[in-house]
Amino acid sequence: MDEPTSPRVRPFARVPDVTATVWADSVKGTTGPGSLYALYKPANWNGDAVFYAHGFVDAAAPVAVPTTQDGASILRDALGSMGYAVAMSSYSSNGYDFDDGLRRTHQLKGLLTSQFGKPRRSYLAGHSLGAQISQAMAERYGSQYDGALLMCGVLGGSRAHFNWLGDIRVLFDHFYPGVLAGDVTAWPANLNPYVVIPPAVIGAITANPTGFGAILQIHQTSLAGTNQTELVTSLVTALIWHARGIGDVTDRTQGHLPYENVGRMYTSSTLPPAFMALLNTNVMRYDSPPDAQAALRRNYEPSGNVRIPVLTLHTVFDQSVPYFHEALFAALVAQAGTGSLVVQRPIVRYGHCNFTMTETLTAFGDLVNWVTAGVRPAP
Repeated sequence: MDEPTSPRVRPFARVPDVTATVWADSVKGTTGPGSLYALYKPANWNGDAVFYAHGFVDAAAPVAVPTTQDGASILRDALGSMGYAVAMSSYSSNGYDFDDGLRRTHQLKGLLTSQFGKPRRSYLAGHSLGAQISQAMAERYGSQYDGALLMCGVLGGSRAHFNWLGDIRVLFDHFYPGVLAGDVTAWPANLNPYVVIPPAVIGAITANPTGFGAILQIHQTSLAGTNQTELVTSLVTALIWHARGIGDVTDRTQGHLPYENVGRMYTSSTLPPAFMALLNTNVMRYDSPPDAQAALRRNYEPSGNVRIPVLTLHTVFDQSVPYFHEALFAALVAQAGTGSLVVQRPIVRYGHCNFTMTETLTAFGDLVNWVTAGVRPAP
């Protein structure tokens, strides 16, 4: 179906906004089971709109329209000062709620049209999980949007991402047994991963750097960084991400583990074959049932069949959503024959979504010029 989902809109309210010098009108309300939305129309509206999808938020955090994460409010106000209306949603729940995020973001266009009028052009934008949501909309509902800016996104699909996180946890446990609580299947709910994981990991690899050195050389556990500090930070970050998300994702896969490594051969171009053979013989193996894998495919495995101009922005040394997602996405669009609709722009820097606002707005401007004037941007 290529039409917007009809939103169940609760009474909206026009509210005063702290950025009144930018926004002539703002509307806030709820849709569905607890999803919050906010619509903004600038005083100098050019008739175009940007529909923004936010990234992952911890499942236990309060549901809220994005503001500080990834500089959402700064980006919103910058777009408004350029004449663009902006719409954004909280989703109905936090965690890796791709399906609801897609639904709520797609509803925004109908909501904005009902309050401000039909936009002349409609652009998608999102960070991280929100980029994956915008990617899916560019594939499924391309006739309703004009262009998409996908930033630091999980563009190679959920299975590749969760397998990467799971492999890091499994191999860390292999080389450093007993250092971390839980395992790849679960993290204890009473432990704060931000507090517990960093000192445990840093202490373990300081005492015995051999395992860490092996993890760095195994293809399946690639870590971002150009120096020791960045590489250690990337390992700690991946283990924290796994702990933050495993319970939430498992809850969304019928209580079944969404990770599997049965039959996977861990490989390395530099470690001795005998070392890798022993690793593959002794590492713990986990299976994932078909229903859990099917849930990951639905939420979300991209086809590469984008239907509108797409510009991606991704830091080369992203410790949270590795840059390999861009290579996976490039292969998908090549297979789908849509390469002419995709431009990938790497930013050589460390950090997740670590772009300057100038880089973000330049990328958005290049996307708009591509849509309106047919000028394909440079990578």
